Amino acid sequence: MNRNLMRHSGIFLFALFLSFTPETEGAGSKPPEQQIDAQSREVLNNLSKYLQSLQSLSIQIQYTIDIELTDKQIKHNLESIHKVAIKKPNLFELEHVSGPLGSTLCSDGQKLHTYLPVQNLYSESDAPANLSSITEQKEEMFLRQAIGGLPLLTALFHDDPSETILKDIETVQSLGNKDCEGVTCDSLLFKSPDYEWELWLAKGERPVFHKAIITKSKTLTALKSKLPGVASGETSFNSSVTFTNWEDNPELDVQNFKFTKPGNATVVPSIWEAPAPQRPRQASSHPLVGKPAPDFVLKVLGGGTFRPSTFRDQKIVVLDFWATWCGPCRMGLPILQEVAEGYKGADIVFYAVNQKEKESKVKDFVKSTKLTLPVAFDPDKKVGRMYDVDSIPRMVIIGKDGIVEVVHKGMASADQLRAELDFLLSGQSFVTSQ
Repeated sequence: MNRNLMRHSGIFLFALFLSFTPETEGAGSKPPEQQIDAQSREVLNNLSKYLQSLQSLSIQIQYTIDIELTDKQIKHNLESIHKVAIKKPNLFELEHVSGPLGSTLCSDGQKLHTYLPVQNLYSESDAPANLSSITEQKEEMFLRQAIGGLPLLTALFHDDPSETILKDIETVQSLGNKDCEGVTCDSLLFKSPDYEWELWLAKGERPVFHKAIITKSKTLTALKSKLPGVASGETSFNSSVTFTNWEDNPELDVQNFKFTKPGNATVVPSIWEAPAPQRPRQASSHPLVGKPAPDFVLKVLGGGTFRPSTFRDQKIVVLDFWATWCGPCRMGLPILQEVAEGYKGADIVFYAVNQKEKESKVKDFVKSTKLTLPVAFDPDKKVGRMYDVDSIPRMVIIGKDGIVEVVHKGMASADQLRAELDFLLSGQSFVTSQ
């Protein structure tokens, strides 16, 4: 399979999913002859009454995607987590916690902030007058994106939840009762011309969402037609959303909805017109660039071990080879630590790989300099030799696909390093863009 596609599968799937939400499939008025059985209608009416009675709520959402190309022996799993907090009339936050798919929306009643983690950009605009009005703005897309295109988050914001859920749906069928981790749920099957999905809601007067299982009938057809040779053969695709930590009417005030700038994120006038990150000047060429990063296991200061391959398809890995006796290394570590602090929560891990020094000496150095970077020990410089480290400091940046993207001989400036990391986080590659 095309290496670049799988490396950036989060971005690819994100775009693909959006292309099958009702807004981009020519959605508009309700389909004619909408068929909803009596049990489903009763469940949806109860859901609307329940949601309309709440003045505030909070919830955590886990969106999981599994895709397998059997003939190419490729399996890929993507998982994104969001937290949602809402308080009437117009306070809300959709917080992107982790994973390759998702964004953050935050309204404190005065300003609406929209943050795109993959581009590390955010914008500021006037807050909507009420929760329902956000469902009529472009930003509603992010409510759907967080859960695979489903209208369930939109329903939490809208004045008429059931009407929002039923928009563009042709049939709703009750599948009876199902058990979800000890909770008896009503299961409803929704069908539209392009996809179908099953929703589990708790039975009774508090019909909270528990789970949604998604089948997008056109997704695989489109995947194969748009990318012939990539998704040919037998392909399986599964997607689900799990809702947890649901709280009714929690105590929330405006401080819960204040936006905090994420690290070194850049503000732009509009995220809808934000320019794509430009390819920064790359560090000097190195024989390892473009090749699979050698794997290893090293002991970590404070306990545990570090193995780069454990982060494959999940995080960018930054290795900094150093020693306490090396002056440039001692100057460069605070710079790397500053950069790492700015990327907390991003899909990057940083490790300072010490070269052939006693653990006690390194421990004293770390304590005296208040170094917070994870430190790994390369006691016989075996890993250094694997990475052709003939001088230090030496920095290596490994892409999510396990391919070496950048090698720095000597110190790298904070601005240079941030530019390279932002470029890689945006879904681009130094290797494939050459």
